[in-house]
Amino acid sequence: MHTYQRYFQQSGSVSYSVEQTLLTTGRALLVTTLVLTAGFLVYLMAFMKNVQTVGAVCAFIIVIAFLADIMLVPAIMKIITPEKAITVKEPDIQKPNSLKKEMI
Repeated sequence: MHTYQRYFQQSGSVSYSVEQTLLTTGRALLVTTLVLTAGFLVYLMAFMKNVQTVGAVCAFIIVIAFLADIMLVPAIMKIITPEKAITVKEPDIQKPNSLKKEMI
């Protein structure tokens, strides 16, 4: 949410902010989800049924939480956050010298 807020203050666009947040923080969320899920799925090889159940349930909950983070949270942000009048600025790209001469 901190990254989303930073992008939203810069751009004023909910869509742009959600997209940039998912491209940056979303990658960390994905890796964390994969590591935690794999860690809890190891418990499926345990001999005790209750340990297997805890591992499966925890892995399932972590995957559901990740899906909610990438699907529900952006939708909620779109609904509750009003768009600002600020437009997203295009990056200032330097033109090669040959193009500058043609433009003159």
